[in-house]
Amino acid sequence: MKKLKQILMKKKSLKNLQLAPLRIPTGWKIINNNFYDISPDMEYFIDGIPNGDSWELFTQDLLQLQHDHYNLVLDLGWYPEADSKGNYKIVLLKKYDWENPIRTIESINKDKTIKAINKLLSEISKNHGNLD
Repeated sequence: MKKLKQILMKKKSLKNLQLAPLRIPTGWKIINNNFYDISPDMEYFIDGIPNGDSWELFTQDLLQLQHDHYNLVLDLGWYPEADSKGNYKIVLLKKYDWENPIRTIESINKDKTIKAINKLLSEISKNHGNLD
């Protein structure tokens, strides 16, 4: 049964997975990027992961970007971690103030999450870090 499920699932290799296509403007440092271009609504068998379980890639530490000049951090995670009932959560912080995020955006859809990140980064750049 396990073999049949693997055959029916899309098969990918961990070393060949592409990162999600983000437009990161000048000034942002990539602290961490494990935001792969795979949808949570599709089942994948990933060579290179224990049991090939693609949900292992949906963690709380998918992406973190930092802008030193604007003193901003954009953080993306999947909550609850590795849970098919979870969702993406984008948090924008000033001075790493996790208690008072500037913006929080949640979505189950990978493409909407990518668009939201790109829009937010573009807005920050256009407004020179001012989001008021």
